[in-house]
Amino acid sequence: MKLSEDTPLVLSASRTKDMVRRSPEALAKILLGKAPCNWGPHGPSGRVDPAGLHAVVLWTKDPRNLLRHEALRSALAELRERYGVLLSLEVTATGLGGSFVEPGLPPWREAAGAVRETIAAGLTVPEAVIYRYDPFLALRTPGGRVVTNARMEVFAPVCSAFLDLGVKRVVASRGDAVRYPRVADRVRGLGLEWIALADEAALELGREMAAFCRAREADFHFCCDPPDPGLSTNWGCIDGKWLNEIKRSLSGTRMDSMSPPKITPGSPGTRMNSMSPPKITPGSPGTRMNSGALLQPQVAEATEVLHNRIGKQRPACRCTYSRDAGYSPGSAGCYSGGFGCLYCYAQGKASPPHPERIREEIAAYDRDPAGYAKERGLVEGIAPAQE
Repeated sequence: MKLSEDTPLVLSASRTKDMVRRSPEALAKILLGKAPCNWGPHGPSGRVDPAGLHAVVLWTKDPRNLLRHEALRSALAELRERYGVLLSLEVTATGLGGSFVEPGLPPWREAAGAVRETIAAGLTVPEAVIYRYDPFLALRTPGGRVVTNARMEVFAPVCSAFLDLGVKRVVASRGDAVRYPRVADRVRGLGLEWIALADEAALELGREMAAFCRAREADFHFCCDPPDPGLSTNWGCIDGKWLNEIKRSLSGTRMDSMSPPKITPGSPGTRMNSMSPPKITPGSPGTRMNSGALLQPQVAEATEVLHNRIGKQRPACRCTYSRDAGYSPGSAGCYSGGFGCLYCYAQGKASPPHPERIREEIAAYDRDPAGYAKERGLVEGIAPAQE
C-alpha cells in the first residue's frame, strides 16, 4: 500500500535510539532539513521538509534536552511556530532511572519535571504526551535480592507524576528476554538473573494498571506484549487519528495560525514522505523525496493507516504509519555515550559500558536495598522484602 503524495509525514525519533539524550544536535538539524535523514539501515536518504511534517514524535527517557539544549529547543520552536508541526512526546520512566538497571538516566521525578517545563514553555501540550512504563521486569542479584518495577507500588507513584501534568495516555509492556535472548546474556554476564514474568502475572498487573488509569480518566494500553484483547486497545503508540484530533483541537491557536513558508524547488527542506521510489540528488540540501506539491501547514491530515499495511512492525503493533529517523548519520547509541539500560534489545550484542561500576552498584544494592533506593531517588517498592 502507498500513501497519497500529499499526505503529511509523522516523523519518529526514535524507537531505536534516544536521540533527544544522545544526539540532540544532529536531531535538530535533521528536523529542519539541514542534515541528511535515513529511513532505516538500508532505506532512502534525503532531507526532511519541515513544511511536509504533520507531527514529530520524540521518544526519550531523558527529556531534559528538550529545553536545555539550545539547538534542539530552537528547532522545535521553529517547527511549531513557522510550520505548525505538532510535537508529541513518548516519555519513558520505569522507576529504575539512575539505578544499575538504567545507569546514567535521571530519576523519575526529574523526568516528570522536565516534561512539565516543556509543556510550560509551549513546545507541546499534555494531550500530546504519552507516558510509557516500558518495560516492567524483575531481576535477581548475586546476593539473592530482587529488583523489580513489576509492582503497583512502583507504578502508581511514577505514573501519577505524569497524570498530574494532564497526560491522558499510558503505555506499558513486559520486558522480553525470550524474543531478545541477547538481553538475557547481557544481564547474566553481570551476575544477574532475568526473572521471567508469566503471561497471567503480567496481565493481572496490566489490569491493575488499567484500573488505576481509568480512575484518573486516562487511557491505558499494553504495547504488544503480552497480547490481550482487553489491554491491547485499538490505538498504538503512534496514532494518526489521535494526532489529527489534537491538531484539530488546537485549530486557531498560534501553533496553527502561521502562514505557509515560501519554498522554492531545491531549497532546504523539501518533502520526504512518499512510499514511491525517492528522487534524490546526492548531497543537495532539501532533496525532494516525492513529486507532490508542498503542503501548507495544518491543511492535510496524517494517515490513519496501520504501519503494518505499509511497512513492518511486530504483528501485534497498532501504530499508524510513520518514518523513523534513528538510522540517520550522527544518531548515536546510548552505550557509546557511557551509559544505557541493561535490558535494551536495540544494542544487539553490545556490552554495557563500565561493567565493573555496574557490579559495584549491584553489590551496594545487595547490602542495603532500601538505602540504595533512597540515595538514588528510586521508589522504595523496587526492593521487595525477601521471603
